[in-house]
Amino acid sequence: MTSKWRLAARKAIESAIASVEDSKDLVKIKKAIDAAYPFHRRECFPYKVWLSERKKYFYQLGILQKPPDKGGRRNEGRDRTSPGQMSLFD
Repeated sequence: MTSKWRLAARKAIESAIASVEDSKDLVKIKKAIDAAYPFHRRECFPYKVWLSERKKYFYQLGILQKPPDKGGRRNEGRDRTSPGQMSLFD
């Protein structure tokens, strides 16, 4: 179930995007989204939700570029030994 904070943030962001006349002007869209903050103060959990939703829409619109995937744990199967590394149990 989606929280009421997330739904309110999405609604505010979508209405801000719709209010911009030139849909290609990313600077105006970004300013409209930032001005559309729907909660009282920019702190605590509602603000974190706002930033999360804002970031998602910025990625969708092309305002932000996603950082390259570093692999992490999901990068199974690659060789993790350094050249010259000795085996502990041979």
